[in-house]
Parts: sequence; C-alpha cells; structure tokens
Amino acid sequence: MKLTVSLEGEPAAIESVLVMVLRHLRSGQGIQFSTAIHPESGQGLEGLVEMQAPEEELAFWREALKLLDQAERLRLQGTEFADWLRDRLKPMDIPLERKVSTYAQLCTLEREQSPLSPLS
Repeated sequence: MKLTVSLEGEPAAIESVLVMVLRHLRSGQGIQFSTAIHPESGQGLEGLVEMQAPEEELAFWREALKLLDQAERLRLQGTEFADWLRDRLKPMDIPLERKVSTYAQLCTLEREQSPLSPLS
C-alpha cells in the first residue's frame, strides 16, 4: 500500500483530510485515488493526497479487520487478545511475513482502541 500526503494549510483542514484517510483504511474500502487540493477550493489548504493499494491487499485487510471486530465483540484485550489473534492467524494459508505484519498491525489497533491505553 502506498500513501502520499503533502498538505499545507489550516490545522483543522489538514486533520479532516487525515481523518478521511484513516476512515478509508479502517473500513478496508477500495483506495485508489489521487487528488490535488487547490487553494481556490476554499478548504483552507492545498496539496496532494494519493493512495494506492492492490485489491488483493485490501481484501485481506478487510478480513483482518473482521478479526478485530470479532475480538471487540468478545471483549478481548491485551494478552488475551494477542493470544486469541495468534491462534486465528496461525492456521491461515498466508506467508509468515504477512502473518507477523498483520499480527503487529492488529495488536497496535487493539491497543489504540483499548480504554486503558495511554494512547486514548
């Protein structure tokens, strides 16, 4: 996946663009766009946002996000979540590198969402 962001402008306008990008990533939506934001648009910023991801990668990410949702419904957190996730990823027929990467990404997202997290 590739994300290129170059923005200049008001903090709130920059944040709104970043929130939109985050929503796309967290939903696993198809992300294939490139847009130039011009100062004449009246949005308080200018720059470039470009995202590219192969459909196969997005499909796998959507499946990974389903695991995160399932764990949230089960109220799994911390070590309990990590152990549960490892047990779900282990039998998957995917390269070890992808398993490790997915494990790390989902554990990071789980920590960010945890009410006990110092990041929240």
